[in-house]
Amino acid sequence: MNQVDKLAKTLVSTGLAMNYAEALSKAREMLKVKEQADDITKLPKIEEIAEAGEMEKTLKELVEEDAEKIYNKKPTSNSR
Repeated sequence: MNQVDKLAKTLVSTGLAMNYAEALSKAREMLKVKEQADDITKLPKIEEIAEAGEMEKTLKELVEEDAEKIYNKKPTSNSR
């Protein structure tokens, strides 16, 4: 029995799903989310990126670039 089946049976037995088909759907979705979360943990840490010398732009420069892409205009200088 695989993880999806085990989780589906648990969902039905605890009343979190009305029937086995619904439980299977929920179980697949829950396990998919878990897999995506595991993928995120494999991303490099900011410190590792900085050590590799890949952080050439400041946060302000990155935000300004994003604003330009989103709004198709250069941001106004709003220094405080």
